[in-house]
Amino acid sequence: METIKAQCPKCGADLEEGSVFCENCGALVERAENLQSEYSNGDSLNQKNKKNPISWNANLPLITSSVVIKQLLFALVASNLCVLIFILTVDAFSGDLTLQRFLNYVLYTLIIFGSLSVLAALVMLVFYGNRYEYKFTLDETGITSETVGKTKKKNAIINFLLIFSGKPGPAGTGLLAASRQKEKIAWSKVDRIQTDANKLEIVLRRKGRAIMLIRCTPENYAEVLHRANEAVNAQKK
Repeated sequence: METIKAQCPKCGADLEEGSVFCENCGALVERAENLQSEYSNGDSLNQKNKKNPISWNANLPLITSSVVIKQLLFALVASNLCVLIFILTVDAFSGDLTLQRFLNYVLYTLIIFGSLSVLAALVMLVFYGNRYEYKFTLDETGITSETVGKTKKKNAIINFLLIFSGKPGPAGTGLLAASRQKEKIAWSKVDRIQTDANKLEIVLRRKGRAIMLIRCTPENYAEVLHRANEAVNAQKK
């Protein structure tokens, strides 16, 4: 460790080791080795208080998770609604929008939404086997979730098919999903934590909205929950 040279509190001049008086201004000072000891103790305390990051893998159920279903529905509704609004806006500006066309567009949107919902349920059950593989990494700044293993490879296939399907709705869903393969949530963005000890799940929320679902193991659930609560509470002070 680098040696820290003590300085005179009055004039700021460097002090020789063992000095009682400052050679520059003559002021009485503490012994240099005592000052160095204080610095060393402070460094040791900071290292002790700093916690190491922890990482773990977990399998997240899909169909049986209310958080996953809500997030999926949000993505489907948002993408289909954006397309519907765009089409209605274009027709309105061109003067071609009528009540009948409006109702037809709404009907088509509902059919597409229903079809995609059923398809998504089948994909989660058959293609993914109702299991999503995640790697979580928790540190003092936030928590990162990343798809790993077979799930990551399957996601690449699904997203490719959606993006190049030629349909705006599925393409938008694919782009949204592809952008969230690795995501980090800073503790400063979390204002509430919801837990389910039976499912070993922790939900990070911001303004009532779920921003990340954390799946723990039986061994680390208590530690992850403690550190998450500690980090979020520290941000509120």
